[in-house]
Amino acid sequence: MNKKAIFMPLLSFFVLIILTYSYYELVVKDVEDKSSTIGLNQAELVNAYNKGIENEFNAEKAVSHSLNSAINEFSKNGGVNGKCNNLWKFNSDCEPDLEKNFINVFTNELLKYGYDAKEIKINDNSITIILNDFTYKKELKNFNLEYSLPIAVRKELDIDLNKLNSLKDQVKKCLEEGKPLNTCTNEKTEVQENLMVFSIENNKNILIYTEKIETKKPVFVFKINTRDTGIKRETVF
Repeated sequence: MNKKAIFMPLLSFFVLIILTYSYYELVVKDVEDKSSTIGLNQAELVNAYNKGIENEFNAEKAVSHSLNSAINEFSKNGGVNGKCNNLWKFNSDCEPDLEKNFINVFTNELLKYGYDAKEIKINDNSITIILNDFTYKKELKNFNLEYSLPIAVRKELDIDLNKLNSLKDQVKKCLEEGKPLNTCTNEKTEVQENLMVFSIENNKNILIYTEKIETKKPVFVFKINTRDTGIKRETVF
């Protein structure tokens, strides 16, 4: 966790203490019922803070695990909808919109941990996730506590979307110019009848949590049907 991530919950907590003390001085102190003790209220403040930090820690772990699962699933599908069967076809539902498709896969993985992101952005191969604020409420006698903690996580992606976007541009340009696909990139390719298959090994190891913990470098695989690319000018081998 970076310094800013530590500073923000601490700041929220101290603001909470000041507001609670002010509430006590202005409201609780002068009521006739003196049974409410500030010691119990302080204990509840600490409890609220601890629960907020615990939730933030769990959220970061959920994001990390979800990102790894998303990278694995995204790579298996070749960056397109699973119904496309790894096939890239331009000007169709199977044209790769890599950032959008990755966010969709990641969102579904994150939901498995019970977290729903308010906002997700990918910029220069890093991802920022804004989660719903953690909110803690407690009503005691002569004392109401409400504590909110914004949860934001930013991580470098362990998959090179910049490289994949560049590859997408190269492939599209190659198809538009009618050049053989295997001459347009330096990536590993294989010809299977009318299909050109691209295989790009991930540049980093990731941990996958299924029935067992597995370390792997997912292989990003996609195919181009050279007879039906979605681009008017066809590839010639």
